[in-house]
Amino acid sequence: MAELMLRDLLSLSGHAADVLVGSAGIEAVGGAPVVADAARVLAERGVDSSAFVSRRLRADLVERADLILTAGRDHRDTVVRLVPDAADRCFTLLQFRRLADGIEGLPQWNQAWTLELIRSAIANRGRRPAARPEDNDLTDPTGHGRRWVRRCADRIAESQEVFRWGLAGRRPSG
Repeated sequence: MAELMLRDLLSLSGHAADVLVGSAGIEAVGGAPVVADAARVLAERGVDSSAFVSRRLRADLVERADLILTAGRDHRDTVVRLVPDAADRCFTLLQFRRLADGIEGLPQWNQAWTLELIRSAIANRGRRPAARPEDNDLTDPTGHGRRWVRRCADRIAESQEVFRWGLAGRRPSG
């Protein structure tokens, strides 16, 4: 859901061709479509998931990524065990949002914007700890029904606000 929601955000802002967004699952079965409940929740948000096919996480995908965002700390740990050099650029979605929240002085989005955002989030690591470590984790909604999937999609959308701010060229007031 995070991949498709971010692609949709980039597409709506006219920047879909500027950023390569992809996802891979630690235990994914390659070539599978989006799970039915997730597809329905995405459709409710106007996000088309019909062309999505899953792929399994591989070291080469991690090595090529400028930023790796995971659902939870256990996924982050798996990525870092697979490619130890990825530790600095690997965050959970909620952790990245927290570390990037309040970063001032970033210009409106351009191709270097995300790299500057990553550098800023890395610099904030250790300075802005979560109230509880589990606050960095999204709960996997698989098998819990559409209500849980909606809740997960809401948290993903919250975690992606920092990208929305950059694409809009400003942080919302208030």
